[in-house]
Amino acid sequence: MFIKKLFPLFIMILFGLLTISEGKNGDVLLKIAKEQEDRFWKNPDNSYVAWNIAVDYYTKLYQTANYLELQENLVRLHIEGVKINAKNLNFFNLHYGYAINYPLKVSVLNLKNYPKFDYYLYDKTLPLFVSIYNNGTRELDLGKAIFVLEDISRSEERLLNNDDTFRKLLGDSLIYIPINKILKSKESFSFILLFTYSNPPKSFKITIGEININVMFFENFPLIESSSPKA
Repeated sequence: MFIKKLFPLFIMILFGLLTISEGKNGDVLLKIAKEQEDRFWKNPDNSYVAWNIAVDYYTKLYQTANYLELQENLVRLHIEGVKINAKNLNFFNLHYGYAINYPLKVSVLNLKNYPKFDYYLYDKTLPLFVSIYNNGTRELDLGKAIFVLEDISRSEERLLNNDDTFRKLLGDSLIYIPINKILKSKESFSFILLFTYSNPPKSFKITIGEININVMFFENFPLIESSSPKA
C-alpha cells in the first residue's frame, strides 16, 4: 500500500525531530531553529531535514510559547518548501501542529502531487498524510477525533474517507471514519484523510475531547513583516 511506502520515511524524520526537541526550553529551541533555517537557505534544494527542523521548532514556539513574530519565518519557509516540493517530491515539506493543554503533536503532508493522487479523479480533492504523536501519559481514543479542514475563504471542506467511490479507488489506503484506534502513551499513528478541494487550505483542526490542535498552512497566509523581535 502507498501509506506503507511513506511510513518509514516519516518515522525517521519525525521521531528524530521529536526526540531532539524533548526537554529543551524556548530559547534553546529558537537557537536550533534559527541555525537550521540558516543552513536551509544556504542550500534549499537539498536541505529538507534542516527545513523540517526549523519549521517544526518554529511552529512549536509559535503555538505553545506565543512567539507570534515567527509567523514571518514560517510563511517564508513554507512558501519556499511548496516550490521545492513541486519539482522534487522527495523534499517532504511537512506542516506541524501542537496542542497547548496536552503533549500531542501532529504532522501533515499534502499528497496532492504524489503518485496515486496525480490523477484527474482527484483534481477536486486534497489528500493529507496525517501523523499523530501521543507524547503524554494518557490513552487517546481516535474514534472520538473530529477533523476539520478550513480553506482560505473560511469554508469547511468535506471529508471523503467514507465515500464509496474513493474507498473503491484507494482501498485500505483510505482509513474509515471514525478511526478504530486507541493511541497509547508514547505511540504514533499515521493515516490518509481525503477532503474536497474548493480553495487552498488555511488550517486543519483536530479535536479529541478537550484537546485541540491547529495545523496551519502558512504558505497560504499573507506575508507580514515582523517588527519587534521577542527578547
